[in-house]
This record gives sequence, structure tokens and C-alpha cells, in this order.
Amino acid sequence: MGVPVLLALWANLHGGFAIGLILIALSLAGEGLEAALAVWAEAGRRRGVWFEKRRGLLRMALVLAVSVAAVGLSPSGIELLRYPLDTVSIGPLRALIDEWQSPDFHRIEVWPFLGLVLAVVALLAYSPRRPRAGELLQLSALMVLAFMARRNIALFALGAAPVLGVHLWAVLAPVLAKWPATRRQ
Repeated sequence: MGVPVLLALWANLHGGFAIGLILIALSLAGEGLEAALAVWAEAGRRRGVWFEKRRGLLRMALVLAVSVAAVGLSPSGIELLRYPLDTVSIGPLRALIDEWQSPDFHRIEVWPFLGLVLAVVALLAYSPRRPRAGELLQLSALMVLAFMARRNIALFALGAAPVLGVHLWAVLAPVLAKWPATRRQ
């Protein structure tokens, strides 16, 4: 369980530790959604499917619970969990600090983010591999955070990269399989 140790260290070094908790919670929610959909789809073996998925869900829930407790291993104690919420609720902070404002798509430096959003949507629509519900949940949540504050654009990019890689490969693999071996060298 290295994740709680990393979160304890992160909480003692930087206030952005909440991102780690959010990512763990999103992963747990995504896997829970996947499990619920699998149970629903397997009408004849619902109990068996649930028992197959339950262990992983319980493990992720335990990692989240221990990570939340690990954040409390700081001079501020468990009160540190309120810090991100208190910071976000400061009106002047969000109004005056550039990175806390929504992306302005009229500014050229935000265009790569717009391109990434469009690439994600297009690739998920075109990919022969059906996107997992957990992927869609995580991408949607990270996209909402990025639209709320520019500082979260990098977080969306980090979350989108593995999904883009999997779906880009699903699109390119059949094309590359048809490509003559002599041209690939």
C-alpha cells in the first residue's frame, strides 16, 4: 500500500494532495460503475459476477480510506482535509488569480487543450474498442475540472493520455496489420 504513504508525504509537502484523493475516488467510482454494469448484464450469474468484482472494489475502498487517514499524518491533522475546500471557496482567489479561472478559448495558449478535448471525443467516437464506463466517468470528471479552472488542464491531460493511447492503438492496429512487412522496416 504505497499510495497512502505517498499521499501522506504529498499532504505534508503541497496542498494539491486533494488531486490524489480525487483520482483514487474516481477510480473507485469507475470500477464500481463497471461492476454494477457487469452484474446487470449477467442476469443469470449476478451473484458470481458480484463476487468476482467485490475483492477489487474492497481493495480500492481500503486504499482510499487509508489514504484519507494518511493525510491526517501532518501537523494540521485531519483538519488538513478541509484545506482544499476552504481554498476553493475563497471568492477573490477564484476571481483574481489567472490559473483559477475558466479557460478562455480566445487565447492561443488554451488551444492545445481544446485540441485535446476534440481529439478525445473524436477518438472515442471512432475507436472500434468500446470505451469503459470508468474511462468515461474519469475523463468527464477531469474535463469538468479543467473547464472550471485552467490549473486543472494538466490533470485532464494526464488522465486523457492513457485512454487516448488505448483507443488510438485500437484504431491503428488493424491498419498496421494490413501494412506490408517490407514497408514497416
